[in-house]
Amino acid sequence: MPNIKRHKRASAVSAARQNIANTLGWYIQFEHILSGEKVSFQAFVTDYSDSYTQQWTPEDIFGRMDPLLNYGGTKRKITLAWDVVAADYGEARFNLSSMQLLAKMQYPTYTVNRQMGPTSQVAGGEIQTQGGATNTINGAPLMRVTFTDLIKDQAGKTGLLCAMTDGLSFKPNLENGFVYNRAGEAIPKIYSLNCSLDVLHEHELGWEGGGGSGTWIGANAFPYNVDDQATPQSPVVIPEGAGDTQLEPPPEGAPVTDPTAPRTISSNDIPEGNVTHAPNASYSVTDLNQSSESNRQAALLANKLLGGFGVFGE
Repeated sequence: MPNIKRHKRASAVSAARQNIANTLGWYIQFEHILSGEKVSFQAFVTDYSDSYTQQWTPEDIFGRMDPLLNYGGTKRKITLAWDVVAADYGEARFNLSSMQLLAKMQYPTYTVNRQMGPTSQVAGGEIQTQGGATNTINGAPLMRVTFTDLIKDQAGKTGLLCAMTDGLSFKPNLENGFVYNRAGEAIPKIYSLNCSLDVLHEHELGWEGGGGSGTWIGANAFPYNVDDQATPQSPVVIPEGAGDTQLEPPPEGAPVTDPTAPRTISSNDIPEGNVTHAPNASYSVTDLNQSSESNRQAALLANKLLGGFGVFGE
């Protein structure tokens, strides 16, 4: 599992978030197939959907009330959106450079002719033409995308091969503003990314046989890496009369808690100056130094996030 690279001069809060993402595997990774370039983001996911659409072509036949339906295949499409947040200027700059790389991955690969006279270049040194000849596209910008077990191949080892047919959307959160340096460089503190992934199946999927005795062709754990042989637990039989004992009510004014309720966190649970992601919570971005108080708050944040993810919670 590749780790998210840590930017230089990371604050205690950003380092804690990066460690959480690496420990739990909560990152989104994109790999540009033909160039081999990779980029990862912490998985502050705001939207996820996975649709399976059967393709049918109707054919009208004279004398039939209903058309003949010819099956053409099953398509899978994933919609993914996430936020990219920063606790300080260094992390904000690192995040934007990651976004730049993902934007470059939206473009194809070329065969560059370097043997036809002088080279024509554009700003930044990128080759545009060679002696008046246009470079030739030799590959489409296919991606391999990984996100926990929700976006992973049927063997559960690598990401899904995808085409981002609807492109990539980049939207800075203007309400949270920008961070600046003395040169006037402005970088968004928080921005949102979203994309649609058309999955290109690399394995045969379907059923062998029929008549009520078909056998699945493909990995049993397709598509979310969960063993389909797992069975639910047997129902618990409660003896008649059990549970009739009346418990004493709590003292008047005492808070009532449900021990079976899921653990949740809110924006009020997070120390000031920290950056996190929780439902209905707003982001707060502040520069932090490496003081003992910052480290203490970062450790508290890490514990709360781990509980919020429901991984190490009770």
